[in-house]
Amino acid sequence: MSDIKIDSKLIQDIAKKVDKEGNNNKVVDGNEVSIFVDRLEAQGVSNAQQIIDSYNVNQLYYENIFTKKGTKSNDTPENAIIASINNKSVLNSNTKTRNDVNMIIDGVKKAVDPWMFWCGTDEKKLKQMVNSINKDNVVELLNTKYEEDSNNTMIQDIIGDTSGDFQDELLKHILEALIQAADAKQIDISDIVVSTEKGQYTVGAGVKDLEFGSDAIDSDNFEKIVNAIKNRINNSLALVTDENKAEEDPQAAMMLLARQADAAGDQNGYLNGDEIGKFKAACNQIGISVNGMIETINEKTNKDVELSDQEEFLEKLFDSKSNIIATANQQRVLEHTNATIAKAIEEGDEETLNKYFNKETLTKDNVISIIKDYENIGTDLYDAFSDDEAREYAKVIITALYTKAENENIDVADIVRPSGEEFVTPEGEDALDSEYANEVINDLKSKIKEEIGD
Repeated sequence: MSDIKIDSKLIQDIAKKVDKEGNNNKVVDGNEVSIFVDRLEAQGVSNAQQIIDSYNVNQLYYENIFTKKGTKSNDTPENAIIASINNKSVLNSNTKTRNDVNMIIDGVKKAVDPWMFWCGTDEKKLKQMVNSINKDNVVELLNTKYEEDSNNTMIQDIIGDTSGDFQDELLKHILEALIQAADAKQIDISDIVVSTEKGQYTVGAGVKDLEFGSDAIDSDNFEKIVNAIKNRINNSLALVTDENKAEEDPQAAMMLLARQADAAGDQNGYLNGDEIGKFKAACNQIGISVNGMIETINEKTNKDVELSDQEEFLEKLFDSKSNIIATANQQRVLEHTNATIAKAIEEGDEETLNKYFNKETLTKDNVISIIKDYENIGTDLYDAFSDDEAREYAKVIITALYTKAENENIDVADIVRPSGEEFVTPEGEDALDSEYANEVINDLKSKIKEEIGD
């Protein structure tokens, strides 16, 4: 885009005046846009409409740019024009984010500094400052240097000066702001932190040096959890705004942009309709030519030439049957589920295992996926739990597998058959007994996978 000869403040003043003369709803929209463009042209801005058109097509890219630290709606004239037409995006909110961040940092320092108030931590002020943290400013806040002359962090100050329920309340607020920030950008963090049914948060399976399933709010865990989420968001945003990063892993960049496009559209798990144009434009902005790849795919398909992994991946993004966007999210959840079950069996955690190994949760539709990596689950269950408990878990697994086989018209009479509410082997032995359960489970799983390729 060509240089604009007027500054951001004048552009914002023109936008405010146009809006005030129009519907006065704090954004230039509807008929106001053409008036806005005309007035900018009168000031020598010849490409205002081009900038607006570029944003309308490519909102994903621009909103990712504005989310990155240091980029605000008044940084450049182009940014000021874009922010003027969309006050619902993160663009406008970033005009004041820097001031908000500095205010929060200064407020936290004063609240925890005993020399400022002569009476220790000012809990009222500290709570007020922490409650000012939200999904729009939390990443920039955590990216901003807290102490210029030391490595001390805001999190360390909060943890060091609070305790008990009050500390938990503050930390939970910060964590939830981070989770919301990741959700808003469709960045998957389910391997870092997990929300429980009781509204608590536990450490995910993908956090190095932290115990999986432990309390994420615990003071010993919290800063590592926060940094892991912050870094995931920073790295993901870099991936979809930086050509060099995107070139390193174009498939990951396309997946994140596809998730964002689908989330902004009909959320059906693949790209269609207007989502396609936004996805292509955002990819093109970081040097990924989707149209070029599609041409190559068509040429290879016509010549019956094998597609590359990246080309196959792109095809799936547009294929309603692949449902690849939703599948990628489900895979992360499945990995967490498997890790949770493995830990519960290892520790003999009956309460946790009861949530997964019951007939409502473990069904014919998910049983293969959940137990596919367990070769000795029957044996492990009997080793970790009482015979009665292990028998009930084995029964739930075998029931789901047998139902799956029936549903797929697979004959498993040579492995197991029902006997009332129990199961027996072809020889009439108790299939749920510790001597037979593991073999029956593995044989059922193998035969089903062999027959349907699941």
